[in-house]
Amino acid sequence: MEKKEEEEYRIQGLSWEKKQGGDRRWDRCKTITASDDYLKARQSLKLQIKDLIKFVENESQLITNDVKSRLDSNRAARTTQLENFFKKTTGKLDELMKLDVSYGNWMRQKTLLLNDEIKRSFDAVERVIGPNEKRIASMLKKLRSDVSICIESAERNLAVCRKHYLPFDLTKCTKEQLDEATKMLDRMKEEARRKFEEIAKFRETVLRAHEMTTQETIEINHKKTMDLLKYLKKCIKLKKCVKLKNSNK
Repeated sequence: MEKKEEEEYRIQGLSWEKKQGGDRRWDRCKTITASDDYLKARQSLKLQIKDLIKFVENESQLITNDVKSRLDSNRAARTTQLENFFKKTTGKLDELMKLDVSYGNWMRQKTLLLNDEIKRSFDAVERVIGPNEKRIASMLKKLRSDVSICIESAERNLAVCRKHYLPFDLTKCTKEQLDEATKMLDRMKEEARRKFEEIAKFRETVLRAHEMTTQETIEINHKKTMDLLKYLKKCIKLKKCVKLKNSNK
């Protein structure tokens, strides 16, 4: 009977030792094995967490970089148009001022008003995209927060196993909690993937609308600028003709 019991203990990974004063069972080997299993489980969990964090950070950065790049491109186009407006009108206004100071000053005021109008049109476009840009950032922040909560929960669940002193209980708890933590992280990764798709879809919708509106605004402002330049050229030509007639009298 004793031999059979000893064999069962050895199969379970327990050491059996017979000493003077009675039979004593020692489970040191099992304790070491259970502790190793727990440490391996923690390492496995860390790798899974690292993989999840890397996935979330990479996807978040891709979306953030895309938003920044496209908005910067639109803002650069706006800046370029304002600079071109200033360059093109300044030369014509200076030329007109030489021909007729009073009229030149009046046209300069008109030009400044148009310049302000162009700036306001771009500011209006910027006010629309501003909240959407913040919303995208907020959605990404919320997702990262959800991931952090999930990770903390997974780590906490596995850490609960440390309260077990018996090797069998520690091994059982480690396996159960690691399985559950793995499922939690897998579910979180799938949820994050779905959320990223939603965010990317929203980003594309608002950025395309913003790009179209920006382009329309640029085209409208370009036409106004061309009309003004055309008028300035006409004024300069007319003033030159008047000046030439007066000089021939």
